[in-house]
Amino acid sequence: KVPCTSEGIKAVTEFTKLGIKTNVTLVFSPAQVLLAAKAGATLISPFVGRLDDINEDGMKMVADALAIIENYNFESQLLV
Repeated sequence: KVPCTSEGIKAVTEFTKLGIKTNVTLVFSPAQVLLAAKAGATLISPFVGRLDDINEDGMKMVADALAIIENYNFESQLLV
């Protein structure tokens, strides 16, 4: 598990080079999904409940995230 921070994304990039599978957590936006997928994250875990708590549509973010992963043919998977 690696948090979706600037240092976390750097770590995921290095882990990917070493063949280490990762789960990027604390993801709140499609932009973070894109960064995590580009870094090679195995799993990306959007924080749907927290988004809903602040009156954001968590499942819309998940739909947007899935579209990003599919449109760019990333190997990352969403863990919701």
